[in-house]
Amino acid sequence: PPCRLDCREVMIDGLRNVIDAAVEARVRRFVHLSSVMAYGDPPVAERESDPRQEVAKRSYGGMKQEQDAMVLKAVQSGLDSVILVPPNISGPYSLFLNGLVDSMHKGELALLGDGESPCQLCDVRNLTLAIELGLGVDAGEGRSFFINDGETASWRQVLDELAGIAGLDANLPEIPHDEFARIQARSLPRKPRLSRSLVHLVSSDMREALRKDPLWAKFDRTVRGWIGNMGEGTESFLRNRIEGAVSVPKRNSTPSLKVPLVAQQLRTVTQRIDSATEQLGYEPEVSYRSSMEAYARWYTIMQGYDTPAASLLRHLG
Repeated sequence: PPCRLDCREVMIDGLRNVIDAAVEARVRRFVHLSSVMAYGDPPVAERESDPRQEVAKRSYGGMKQEQDAMVLKAVQSGLDSVILVPPNISGPYSLFLNGLVDSMHKGELALLGDGESPCQLCDVRNLTLAIELGLGVDAGEGRSFFINDGETASWRQVLDELAGIAGLDANLPEIPHDEFARIQARSLPRKPRLSRSLVHLVSSDMREALRKDPLWAKFDRTVRGWIGNMGEGTESFLRNRIEGAVSVPKRNSTPSLKVPLVAQQLRTVTQRIDSATEQLGYEPEVSYRSSMEAYARWYTIMQGYDTPAASLLRHLG
């Protein structure tokens, strides 16, 4: 999805300020957190040296590509840097896992196909370990390293476990790839068209705003009078040609899908951590199983499910 203006201010302007401060302070090592989304949407790279796919500049992946380029430019100016490239972050406090649970609560999530596509994660403690190793490596030189838990679960497995943790129905709907492709296409912003712009320009809402100008108001009255003299049929015909027939939206009784989350199931390639192991000495300390258990403990406490009011809290959702 496209990033908002404030998102760009944080990701681009914010990073630029941090890089400038790091250069001024002559820091010995700068560790930048990128994302697998910088390699494409969906990311298709298995190794760091694989080519990156083109993504929309205003998307999250596009912002990450721009960030990486900023860091590499700073490296050329003498800022010794390491770029860590994780997938979604898991473990306690995980915004990603919380988002999945919330979407399941709202009925906005579905399994794509058979649900067996890979859901690669990186526990926050493994990411912290990688950051520490990145700070201590002999020379950064702007090298990129894929960082993850070193194992991969399926989307069905992850969502089934989260449903159990949150006390939700684990029987998620399944959606075929071709049907989701149509839904995804409809969710994309429409390209601007000259005809659509002209329709907006002469629409009743736009004319109402322009009538505040005396000259336009006089012109509008003249045109309306001229059209009125042509008869009611002609007036109705022109109005429909300009603004279109009045449409009555159909009532949708089913929740809409969280398209960006479902789209993550289009990922078929997992990223290897060989380079991080060989050059950083990175070995994941937290397994997928330990990470999910830690998230379950945190979620249970945060939701109050370990208290006498647990049954009531689960009922309230």
